[in-house]
Amino acid sequence: ARAVVFIGADEPAPNVYHHLNFPANLPRFYVTAELAEKLQLRTKPQTVTLRAAGRWEIFEGRNVIGVIRGTKPVFDEKVDEAILLAAPLDSLSEVPALSPGARLAANAAGLLSVAEHLQANRPRRDVIVCFLDGEAANHAGARALYGVLYRTRTKQKMTLAERLEMHQGEQQYIGRIQKVLAWGDIFALKDKQLKSAQSETRTMMRREAKILAADAVRDELQARRMAQYKQKRFYKQLVDETPLLAADEKLRAKLAGLRQRIEAVGEGDRQQQPYKDLKAQQASLQAEAEQNRTRLQPVRKKLEAYQAEFIRLARTVMPLKAEDLSWSQLERGLHKSRLLDKAVLSRPEESPKLESTVNWFNADLEKFQVKQLEKEMGIDRSSVSLDDLKMSVPELIDKVAEKYPLCLAA
Repeated sequence: ARAVVFIGADEPAPNVYHHLNFPANLPRFYVTAELAEKLQLRTKPQTVTLRAAGRWEIFEGRNVIGVIRGTKPVFDEKVDEAILLAAPLDSLSEVPALSPGARLAANAAGLLSVAEHLQANRPRRDVIVCFLDGEAANHAGARALYGVLYRTRTKQKMTLAERLEMHQGEQQYIGRIQKVLAWGDIFALKDKQLKSAQSETRTMMRREAKILAADAVRDELQARRMAQYKQKRFYKQLVDETPLLAADEKLRAKLAGLRQRIEAVGEGDRQQQPYKDLKAQQASLQAEAEQNRTRLQPVRKKLEAYQAEFIRLARTVMPLKAEDLSWSQLERGLHKSRLLDKAVLSRPEESPKLESTVNWFNADLEKFQVKQLEKEMGIDRSSVSLDDLKMSVPELIDKVAEKYPLCLAA
């Protein structure tokens, strides 16, 4: 299919949703029931040509904000306190010409009613009533309002002269740090005059390590984990919605037990009626199993697709977890004022801690395979294994050591 055509009902119906368990990036079109009848879209398969054109226009959104002054808004903090109430001002619908979005208009109407009540019965705090535009455009109105509030509170509205002064201060600070870094191992410095600079440098490097880890690994790791969770949720939802799957599993187990009973019957007894009854029961169950196989084929195909995507994501998540672990090791080392280069990490006294970390990672990977792959996603470990993603101590040493220079460079 190249597009999806939704056919209107004979009578308008509110909140008619069409849900799919997977994303479908297809154009969607709406036709009236009358036109669908003329084209015989309901009665037999059709190949149709769709011609459509849309005109996009750029508009400037507008938030509408009102303030209801309170009777005495100052509390213990000795500053005016306010409560902000908000509702969307715009709406979005599947067929805008036919459904103008009255459900969302109810939010604005409700907020207007609240504002009317508060105007007549003023509370102690100020109340800011906001009707925010652009909700369907990634909450543009809300982002504009809260962005202004954030920048005002954090003093982000700086003049050019103020920014220049701050920049010059940063340059001087970085210059002092670079002098310290020129010594190599910053934690080997003993001069009392450099202790303050050591502390500043260590703090800076720890901050840089966190930023680099987030940019390089942690944000992506979180996104991949969410994608994994979605596949697992889709899989479980489909299993729960298909009770025939559980019934088929019971049928297969029954067939396996019956097969064992048949094979246990000796050659001399195979002409007797009990054996014939077992064979007849087996034939009946096999016929039922074949019917189930045909009926469940589309479902199993979807389940296999979810399983395959889950495995693919797992093969991207585990290396990211290994990288995240190495960044955490580096951050702990910097916290303890230790230079974690390869020579230090390779010392015998470091081995127990590194082995403990590696054993934890590998045990977590094994737990993931048993709990999530086998039990939750129904994946056979004999056909799929992630053991090749397990980590060794030398690999962890290399991963940690290569990140220390990145913090220096940053």
